[in-house]
Amino acid sequence: MIVDGYKDFVSAATSALTADALLASDLLGWWDLLVLDDIDARTAVMAYFEAEGRTVTSSPALAGLVSHPYLKAAKSEANDGTWGMAEVQTTDGNLLTARVVWPACKRFVIDWPGHGTFIGQRDETELGTDSVDLTFATSMTLEATSMEKILSESTASSARQSAMALGRVAASFEILGASYALLNLAVDYAGARNQFDRPIGSFQAVQHLLAWAAVEIHALESVCSAALQSMVGADPPPLVAAVAKATAGRSGTRVAQHTLQVMGAIAFTAEHSHHRFKKRIMIVDSLFGSSSTLTREIGSNVRDGADARLIGSPLKC
Repeated sequence: MIVDGYKDFVSAATSALTADALLASDLLGWWDLLVLDDIDARTAVMAYFEAEGRTVTSSPALAGLVSHPYLKAAKSEANDGTWGMAEVQTTDGNLLTARVVWPACKRFVIDWPGHGTFIGQRDETELGTDSVDLTFATSMTLEATSMEKILSESTASSARQSAMALGRVAASFEILGASYALLNLAVDYAGARNQFDRPIGSFQAVQHLLAWAAVEIHALESVCSAALQSMVGADPPPLVAAVAKATAGRSGTRVAQHTLQVMGAIAFTAEHSHHRFKKRIMIVDSLFGSSSTLTREIGSNVRDGADARLIGSPLKC
């Protein structure tokens, strides 16, 4: 148990997401919790992301969370699920290539490191007819001339650090949820699949694989719990967030590998659910710094003499 009531939040969010992923956050009153002003609000917000991982559903929640610090700093209207979040990665004249979370939206909060924060829109005709495949994260091209600046770089840098830390903690919880779902799939399969007239779950080799996956999940859950409880208001300590995200990417990948070995060839097929959870883990790991990238950054920070304590130590981003 991460904190009291956490599992109840996960259960409620799982039910809502299963019923209607696009309306779940509205039905739960999730947007009102983004002020993150008390432990209950922070718990409910992060529980929602674990539920998204467990159900492999997509919603505007992650874009809403990471865009909130920018919109708050700009004293703009809050994100109610109608904003996507974009980070500029490369430029080619007037064209910008950006990594976008929730690209199904028509308008975006656009963070351009070194230049500030902007808002931009695109025509509805540019949206694909099948937005389900695009609703989580993808890359897209934006035009610089069509963007409106809302924050200078000096102001945006502070919002960027807060958004990055929040995104990393939320991504950790989402990977935690997907990892739990994979373990449940593997346990069910090991109990139902018979070989030599008995369930394969009775074989020690299979039990070891399931145990290794469970250890990874419980380690990740402990780190997520520490990250949640270390939050002061809306700001997780950056280094805590980075450690949680680095742990999540590594543990989620290992859980996917162990459970794939348990289920064998059936889990390689498109008809089986394993690949859906593994793909979600891989995509989420690529957001806000991958596990390997963050591990190198944390090690470099410690090597260069930065404070190595987990609580309250800044991490260079």
